[in-house]
Amino acid sequence: MCLIALAWQYHPTHALVVAANRDEFYRRPATAAARWPDDSRIVAGRDEEQGGTWLGIAEHGRFAAITNARGVGGAKDAPSRGFLVRDFLQGTDPVEDCAANIMAEIHRYAGCNLLLADAGQLWYITNHPQPERRQLAPGLHALSNGHIDHLWPKMQKVRDGLGERLAGNEIDHSSLFDMMTDRSPANKQDLPNTGVGKVLERQLSPVFIRLPVYGTRCTTVLSVDNNGQAKFSERRFNAGGRVDGETTIDLQLAWSTG
Repeated sequence: MCLIALAWQYHPTHALVVAANRDEFYRRPATAAARWPDDSRIVAGRDEEQGGTWLGIAEHGRFAAITNARGVGGAKDAPSRGFLVRDFLQGTDPVEDCAANIMAEIHRYAGCNLLLADAGQLWYITNHPQPERRQLAPGLHALSNGHIDHLWPKMQKVRDGLGERLAGNEIDHSSLFDMMTDRSPANKQDLPNTGVGKVLERQLSPVFIRLPVYGTRCTTVLSVDNNGQAKFSERRFNAGGRVDGETTIDLQLAWSTG
């Protein structure tokens, strides 16, 4: 997962709204979003290579998502970062306790940014450039492959776009999908410097990425109202950047802020 726009306790009727793109190598196999056969409480896609996931929700009232930190590798025996999302979704400990426990172990993983939430709290955890955890305040947030405080152009674009689309009472998943398909690159003078070189930096700057071997594999749009009624939508793309499947799942979370 490489770009996330999130509205946390921001909308009058919805506690959580998420629009996110997963960017990955096309060769890496993944399962489409569904209830997991081995734990039907969880709705998420699945990385077939390691068995973890990049974003998901659980009926007992949990949300999690992760992004990689660009240019920050890990030891050869480092555990998959997708396990952090998987294990939180399967667990039942309070989110604040989970954040503290992960903080003690986050140095073992390659560079990453992690979001964890239940009905009451949203936490951000990172190990780059140094380990940090904090509870995020209600509002609009965006996250990509750098620190949450480093607002890259595409982060600014989707955060502002999410706010515009939440100005009314309706949560329009179609409009959020459209927002996440923007393929226009950032202006050269606005690019971050993440160590990959100016050419690749600009190729990776659009909201929706399409390169020969790497690109946006799926878009997820999630909305959870104040009574825990959730709608999880995933749209998948092939290596040509064309839609290759879509899934929508409605479910009731043990998550009530009303």
